[in-house]
Amino acid sequence: MEWLANIVSGIYYLLSPTYRQKKHHQWKNEGTMVKIFDIGMWLTTLLIIVFVIIALAVL
Repeated sequence: MEWLANIVSGIYYLLSPTYRQKKHHQWKNEGTMVKIFDIGMWLTTLLIIVFVIIALAVL
C-alpha cells in the first residue's frame, strides 16, 4: 500500500509548485539517497500517468 502513497505523492509533486518548493528545501538537509528516491518516485508516477493515457486511448 506504500506504493500507492508514493504515487499519490508523486502526482501531488507534479501538480503543486508549493509542495515542490518545500521538497527542494527539505532536500538541502537530507542525503543523496533520499533525493534519488524522491526523483525516482516522480519519474515512476509520470510513467504510470503516460501508460494510463495510452491505455485509455487504445480502448
